[in-house]
Amino acid sequence: MTDSLSFKQNSDGSYEVSWDKDDPDWNFMNDLTSKEIAEMVQIAIRYHQKNMSVNIQTGTIEHP
Repeated sequence: MTDSLSFKQNSDGSYEVSWDKDDPDWNFMNDLTSKEIAEMVQIAIRYHQKNMSVNIQTGTIEHP
């Protein structure tokens, strides 16, 4: 099965998250509220910002 998690930016700047409700990788999100999903995404972004950097010259992501 391909990864069904998808993020889409709407014209108003908001984001829409979707996934296959039967996907075993993401079905734990079926019972989460929109607020819980938003908090989870924000935590993941902050984690990656602290643990990765982008090399502007090469455009590559570097891990410490």
